[in-house]
Amino acid sequence: MQYYAHTSPYNNENGPWHKLYDHLDSVARMANQFAQDALPDCPDFADKAFLAGLLHDLGKYRQEFQEYLHGKRISSPETHHSIYGASAGLFDFNSLGSAVTIAGHHTGLSKVACELKDRISKVKKQVPSLLEILAKDLGEIPRNASASDLDDILRVEVMIRMLFSCLVDADWTDTAQHMQSYQPIHRIVRGN
Repeated sequence: MQYYAHTSPYNNENGPWHKLYDHLDSVARMANQFAQDALPDCPDFADKAFLAGLLHDLGKYRQEFQEYLHGKRISSPETHHSIYGASAGLFDFNSLGSAVTIAGHHTGLSKVACELKDRISKVKKQVPSLLEILAKDLGEIPRNASASDLDDILRVEVMIRMLFSCLVDADWTDTAQHMQSYQPIHRIVRGN
């Protein structure tokens, strides 16, 4: 099955639809670069940005979301997608910063804090199968991004806000490029 992140810029079947693996790969690489530019001496931060980019739309691999894109469902809690990547970030990669960032990438950080733990616990069982599909599309997800988050509360808050900025900027940039019918950003093997 082909999975998509977005419909065509013309919102029809005839225009180019944005393949999900292209979007996730591009956002991960851009977020990583933004993080490297912001904190060049902090490779762990860049790794977290890469992870957040890879996982931010993980829930779009769900049938419910794909049916929504194809006009077979209306927007509802069943078609929401960000909580699946947040769950993967926390439970599969032990990264609270990535989880909070991913969960808030559409709604903002302030809305996320109160409801995050309950919401990600509800979807935890569905995440492994979504990660398998992502791994088939883009290969294994690097585990070096799963180092435990920082202990200092103020530093954590600043880092989460910076991580959020890297993810949202990369997500909006890649989506805008698709919607403006730019050529897709070609995947490059990480580290090259």
